[in-house]
Amino acid sequence: MSRWMRGAVWLLLGCAAAGTAAWPAPAGKQVLLIATVNARGTVRGCGCGSERTGGLAEKVGVVDRLREQQENVLLVDAGDAVAARGGQVPNERVIAGMAAGRYAALNVGDEEAAWGLGYLRPAAAEAGLNLLSSNLIERATGRPAFTPELSLNLQGVRVALLGVIAPGWEQRQQPAVADELTTLDPAAALAERVPRLRGNHDLVVVLAQLRLAQGRTLLEQVPGIDVIVGGEERSSRERAGPLGGAFWLQSRPYGKGMMMARIRIGADGPSVLGWRRVLFPLGGPTNAGVARILAGQQEPEPPPGRAH
Repeated sequence: MSRWMRGAVWLLLGCAAAGTAAWPAPAGKQVLLIATVNARGTVRGCGCGSERTGGLAEKVGVVDRLREQQENVLLVDAGDAVAARGGQVPNERVIAGMAAGRYAALNVGDEEAAWGLGYLRPAAAEAGLNLLSSNLIERATGRPAFTPELSLNLQGVRVALLGVIAPGWEQRQQPAVADELTTLDPAAALAERVPRLRGNHDLVVVLAQLRLAQGRTLLEQVPGIDVIVGGEERSSRERAGPLGGAFWLQSRPYGKGMMMARIRIGADGPSVLGWRRVLFPLGGPTNAGVARILAGQQEPEPPPGRAH
């Protein structure tokens, strides 16, 4: 059985996490990876239908509870968190809310890129949110436009984060946006980074604005990736499971989904012990600070070492 399937088969029977329901932690080093993608500026809850799903403040509220119960919680977003046009709140508030919610990183998707460097980078710097992209290059300088790789130490668990976007996103944008950035092939961008990071990290995670098939191709071309958090398909449902020797984790889009995977770090490498959907209903746990930021009632706290 693949190392990505050890202990995880029970989840195929349909178990899902309701809010902060207990999820017993096995012994040994581990990471609880929590992922969102493709919110596209949807940060408010929706009372429509039967789900009554919360928004960003409720997502963070649930993650706050999980942080109280468990160590090494890693919250990430694979991209398109903001909306270049027509979001529910100004994008600056989305960025500030994610920073206040302690997202470790936001992969730059086409919505972030389309918003423009002159808006995105200052907003993230002010809020203290890590913008990640390993294959977006600033044309004016020829250098990476954002942080190409991020190393984290979670109580002795060394985690490497990288981010990629599928080439061709520029064709859907205005010429001025395409003039700012150029895109490397994801495999070419990661070919040197992944083996180097693999040598001194316990877990290598790629946040990817890629379709599932593109993720499979990337894994064939660049061995050493443990988890890909995707994807670009705007699928209406979550996806999770082994993929090409690694593991694919993808939540529902438009602010309606959040997925988590428990990853054990063993002597023979990382293995996924289980994955499930995270529920964040309206009326459930809420991070009041994030809620105030989204409502424009509170200025975000400056990151450590920074003043307003």
